[in-house]
Amino acid sequence: MPITLASGITATGVDSAAVTGALGYTPVNKAGDTMSGQLLQASGTAALPSYSMSGEPNTGFYRSQAAVFDLSMQGVQSFRWGSTGFYLPVSTAFLGLSSGGALTWSSNVAGTDANDLFIYRAAPNISIQRNGINAQFSRLSNTYTDASNGEWLEIGWNANVASILPKANGTGVVRALVLVNGPVTNVGTTYTVLASDTYLIANAAATQTLTLGTATAGRVLRIKTTAAFTVVSASSNVVPLAGGAASTAILAATAGKYAELVGDGTNWIIMSGN
Repeated sequence: MPITLASGITATGVDSAAVTGALGYTPVNKAGDTMSGQLLQASGTAALPSYSMSGEPNTGFYRSQAAVFDLSMQGVQSFRWGSTGFYLPVSTAFLGLSSGGALTWSSNVAGTDANDLFIYRAAPNISIQRNGINAQFSRLSNTYTDASNGEWLEIGWNANVASILPKANGTGVVRALVLVNGPVTNVGTTYTVLASDTYLIANAAATQTLTLGTATAGRVLRIKTTAAFTVVSASSNVVPLAGGAASTAILAATAGKYAELVGDGTNWIIMSGN
């Protein structure tokens, strides 16, 4: 539609006020301008986001649905902000931080208070929760009804003492803590010790040979026999209670004999027995 200017043409050009009056609004300067009100765009799509760049028009921001703001990367929805949080809608996506970065939380809902919980990368494949000299606690929930009713396992430090404790509040119940499996009774003449084994009972009708496996430093095995037959190791990796060279002997051929073995990284050391 042609614009008719009744006045406003000067020797140096068209008066901007006259153009504004004729249009009914103020044109936006594409070289840069300041808005005094909202600039409303179409919702857009992942392929054609509403806010984009000339060098890559299929990368930018758009609105996929009510109360949702999305980021598209080369035509693919890559990030989504909603009223309940943000999401990575791509199955292969991940949230990455620099080696010095941290996941952190504020002490209030609004996020205006100081952050008081931090999780860092300590080393390759190792994370750490720390906050200066403040002792830390972590919880693994069993049940959660609300903040006043639940059950959890708590791992932490208190007065320089480390603890692992089941805890509860309200209708919750403090559950049992089992750090090792119960005893395993073996009636065969051979047995390969599992990573989950701690207590072993030999009840074979002949000598029982145990494949003890790697003597991981600090690992404990408690072995007893209820039969009058010896219990031996498949390898010469058991150091007697009195010390000396490692051999295969573990228990003598007497019912009721027992021994506690502790790995030292190379051999199994008999620490106690009868």
